[in-house]
Amino acid sequence: MAAARRKPLGICPDCRRPVKALPLSWQEGDILEKIMQEKWLDQIAKELFISRRSVETHLASLYLKTGVSELKGQAKLTGLVKWAIKHQFVDLWDEA
Repeated sequence: MAAARRKPLGICPDCRRPVKALPLSWQEGDILEKIMQEKWLDQIAKELFISRRSVETHLASLYLKTGVSELKGQAKLTGLVKWAIKHQFVDLWDEA
């Protein structure tokens, strides 16, 4: 049986993508921060003391919440980074 798709909560005014659910959980925020620091999934897992599979699960949730889940391959990660920049999740001038 196929899983039911979540309906968007609305459209993000900045990026015009459907928003599934916000805000992010603290774990999702930590993972997004590490991605913005150009860390690999294995590095993220080691630094956060969780399994790589947990990182992948949180990343999938991030894709849904930020509206980039319909993109394919690397475009998902690029979309996630663009979302983080547009929503001022990170300071671009901070050194990692």
